[in-house]
Amino acid sequence: MSVFVSYSKEDADFANHLASELIKRNNYIWMAKWELQAGDSLLARSQVGITAMDALLIVISKTSISAAWCGKELTALTHELAEKHAIIIPVLMEDCEMPPPLKYKLYADFRKDFAAGLKEALEGIATGAVLEVEDGF
Repeated sequence: MSVFVSYSKEDADFANHLASELIKRNNYIWMAKWELQAGDSLLARSQVGITAMDALLIVISKTSISAAWCGKELTALTHELAEKHAIIIPVLMEDCEMPPPLKYKLYADFRKDFAAGLKEALEGIATGAVLEVEDGF
């Protein structure tokens, strides 16, 4: 599966750990830090990356939800990926309120146990892949 990991730069250590664990389990990961180079358009390259992915993991933390870009980016991402039928999985790394576009989605809970959260995220990614095959998407 191909997975886009969206995160706040303050959460980079967590996001890198998550991405590394997903790679160990044969997932292709797209992260801005790994894919973008000086001079690239952050918005244009991210849009290309997002549209090519099967799943989007959005790391949710106090920092990410307080960032000005969070609400706008999440709204745009969720609409775009809903049209593509990609799975969107919120990744809750600490206690905080879920942003409005994700408020009613089940999330992978990393707050107390990284391994348990990873299992939930992997199950969500796998379920999305099975649904896409079964539904003919």
